[in-house]
Amino acid sequence: MSSIDKTIQWNPDNKNNDLGVCVNNTTLGAWLNQRNRRQLPDWFASVPEINGENTKDAPQKRITAYDLRHTWAIRIATDKEWNHISNEKAAAAMGHDIDVHTKNYQRWISTESKKKIFMDSVEIK
Repeated sequence: MSSIDKTIQWNPDNKNNDLGVCVNNTTLGAWLNQRNRRQLPDWFASVPEINGENTKDAPQKRITAYDLRHTWAIRIATDKEWNHISNEKAAAAMGHDIDVHTKNYQRWISTESKKKIFMDSVEIK
């Protein structure tokens, strides 16, 4: 996609004037990881299980800059400090629609976290 006009395809013959926009997150993530691997030291952190819960003795795993994108999406959805940002706005900030956002990020949020988010949003009179 052209970075100048999003309604047209990118033309590689015009790469000096139009760098284009990557519309494939997998390709973009791989490019960022490859480039950063040469520039940055390895990062290690404990990674939550599939349900979004951290285990007490979770092993440290190598993480990538792309993992930070997932962390941001989950934090926006679960941290009260960020509850003023809707899922729709978070999806738009990440460059995809709400369906893709929900499919890719809601599965990482635990049932307990979802209950807490709901309960925190309900006003009891």
